Amino acid sequence: MTQKRGKPYDLLVLESLKNRMTLEHKYHVRYVNLSKGHGGECCLDDRIDKIKHCIVLKDLSFTIGGVDVQLDTVIITSKEVILCEVKNYEGEFVYREESLYKLDSKIEIYNPLLRLPRSKLLLKQVLKELNYGYMPVEAVLVYVNPNFSLYEAPYFSHLVLPTNINSYFEQVEKNLEPLSQEHTILANKLCSLNQPKKYEDNLPQYKYETLKKGMICLNCNSFIESLAPKYQSICCEQCGSREKVQEAIERHVKEYQLLFPERKVGVSAIKEWCGGMVPEKRIRQVLKKK
Repeated sequence: MTQKRGKPYDLLVLESLKNRMTLEHKYHVRYVNLSKGHGGECCLDDRIDKIKHCIVLKDLSFTIGGVDVQLDTVIITSKEVILCEVKNYEGEFVYREESLYKLDSKIEIYNPLLRLPRSKLLLKQVLKELNYGYMPVEAVLVYVNPNFSLYEAPYFSHLVLPTNINSYFEQVEKNLEPLSQEHTILANKLCSLNQPKKYEDNLPQYKYETLKKGMICLNCNSFIESLAPKYQSICCEQCGSREKVQEAIERHVKEYQLLFPERKVGVSAIKEWCGGMVPEKRIRQVLKKK
């Protein structure tokens, strides 16, 4: 059993805004970092989802004792619960006295290993509150980018480097037994606690009137210039990709609702949001199905 990983709220908003306005540098940097982090998590998902006899939960967020907890990936097996914190760092780094430095610039960056014990402790507290405190918990930090190198680091059993990912999960897979109903109940309880956070303070201010209107290519994020005959599909002149008009309208309705949850979703509003390209009849057909 695996849970599909969705994009975090902040990333979805910034992904949309970068196409419709000019982002300040700090917000562009945040977008790049969020996008890179999400890509790294999805990369590890490809490996973890192949494990049999386990339940994989992704992007868990909840509050315990007034403390916000964010967990990238939780793997429930017959033997233990494994917490995987994922980093998609790229480049060469040096580990010295519990600190992490970029090799080329000598600049110190935050060492994510320092956060791992706290995340493990909080997960154990959650399990205890759910009456699963008897289950062993292992926490590992996984660097997924193949272009990441770490020098002078001592051996840590809870540190998984890109070259060790397969061997680590091969060890996890050894001697796993089928899960019981007890494990499924635990997974459901953890999911019921999940409350994804919206960090709106880290997002730019924007207004409907100032955002560029139009339909955006799903593949390359260019604005669509025209529709195919009979309005059956949209075709991007930049990359050549095609998308059914109905699916494109549905996608832009979701984007509109994401950015402006307080605004009414109507035919005229969506027509304007799509740059006036789609006939009202097609928009009405899509909205009736929702």
